[in-house]
Amino acid sequence: MYGYCAAKDLAFYGFRLHLMVTTDGVIAHFVLAPASYHDVTVAPELLETYRQQIIVGADKGYVGLHKRLENDADYQLVIQRRDNQLPNTAEEKLFLARFRKIIETTNSQLSEQFQMQYCRAKSAWGLMNRVVNKLTAHTLAIFLNALAQRPLLNTKSLIFN
Repeated sequence: MYGYCAAKDLAFYGFRLHLMVTTDGVIAHFVLAPASYHDVTVAPELLETYRQQIIVGADKGYVGLHKRLENDADYQLVIQRRDNQLPNTAEEKLFLARFRKIIETTNSQLSEQFQMQYCRAKSAWGLMNRVVNKLTAHTLAIFLNALAQRPLLNTKSLIFN
């Protein structure tokens, strides 16, 4: 179950967490897959419960996703194109730039504040349990920020204030 992260130029062993994040940064759905599974093979499972007209933004790892979906008319896919492809339109670039920051903030919070990459589970059940616990804690932090009328993704202030 070795995987490869092109952004970090790093091979790793383990699992990869695929997230569907709302425009507010709340995790709506997730799939935990072996590291060797390519993003495009996991994405249909991630999207299967959302059969309505939604706009899905994704990075370069999801190029070719529309070929894997049963009915790609259910989704409006906005995918960051690779350098050897036609460039994204101005609208697509604006959409990706606006929401990419939210996605990256959510991912970095899970990595840095919740130490998602260090689950240290001894079984598949234990791994899934720890991942769900950390995702629940992240969602609870966002909910507490909403109650306090603070920026939703400002979870660090809950921990360090």
